[in-house]
Amino acid sequence: MLDLSLCEYRFPVSPNVVAAVGDANTSVNLYPRYKELYKVLEEYTSYSRDHILIGNGSNEIISWLSQDLLHNLDKVVIVSPDFPMYDVQARRNRCRVERVNCFDSGFKVDADEMIDLCQDANFLWLSNPNNPTGGVVPEEALNKIINGVRCTVCVDECYYSYYGKTVLPLVAEHENLIVLRSLSKTYGLAGLRFGFAVGDPKLLKRTKSYFRYEVNSIAVAAAIAAINDEDYYRKIWKKVSFEREFLRARMLSMGCKVLPTYANFVCAKVGDGEGTRKKLEENGVFVKVAYELPEWIRIGVGTHEMNKEFLKVFRDTFKERRELGL
Repeated sequence: MLDLSLCEYRFPVSPNVVAAVGDANTSVNLYPRYKELYKVLEEYTSYSRDHILIGNGSNEIISWLSQDLLHNLDKVVIVSPDFPMYDVQARRNRCRVERVNCFDSGFKVDADEMIDLCQDANFLWLSNPNNPTGGVVPEEALNKIINGVRCTVCVDECYYSYYGKTVLPLVAEHENLIVLRSLSKTYGLAGLRFGFAVGDPKLLKRTKSYFRYEVNSIAVAAAIAAINDEDYYRKIWKKVSFEREFLRARMLSMGCKVLPTYANFVCAKVGDGEGTRKKLEENGVFVKVAYELPEWIRIGVGTHEMNKEFLKVFRDTFKERRELGL
């Protein structure tokens, strides 16, 4: 079985992380301590502790922010396609959701259109790089949007390390901006669940007021070790980027349309996404239909051996379904 459906980090984690997790196992009888973690995050983000919110992965933080910052009938603007949890949490809090289709234009976000749409909005969600396409909103357009709207803006930079560009410095200039990060896709801590958000203290104050011991001590130790060993991970990110382009080039050579991407996955047009997904699954390969894009599938980047195994199965599946007109 080869599961590439969750875009997981498929390379070894830092040996320092392994050691830190082993050491943390000896103190699980104690409540977590966060002082060292916040010190590391302060240095990493260049923001003080009161600007930082930690949680069990970005999903939990998305839920917390939606619960604390959204109210009944608030207007929430979400790019389409994008990570489904933004929509799920907005509707869970009985908000009005307005989707902005950016895909038909080649994932080019019109900053002026977005600013106009957000004039009466309460919240704007935007992943950059985008999930599931891997596309990005250029710095100039993203900065224009952040400068031009009054609503709260959350830029989800879950895949930041594969892109290298961030709006984190703008938090100091904008009280309405939140930047979200995760250590799942880039540092290999998906199984431990750790993420954080950076924003104005007034935005995060309510959520931080009832935070006590939500993030466990093993995740804390792993996060500290991972962030402190960025030199190790930079080498991994280069490998992932190389494998991503290898995967994309091979799929393009088969006649498959594959989008340019700045994440650890590729998004490919296959005609019938669900049909292709099921056929691949029958052959032991798991991928995901690209959310609101029924003709596309999203494939996580694996090791070179994993990618070659995927390509072998995909080549036969894609050829067969194309010959059948599916």
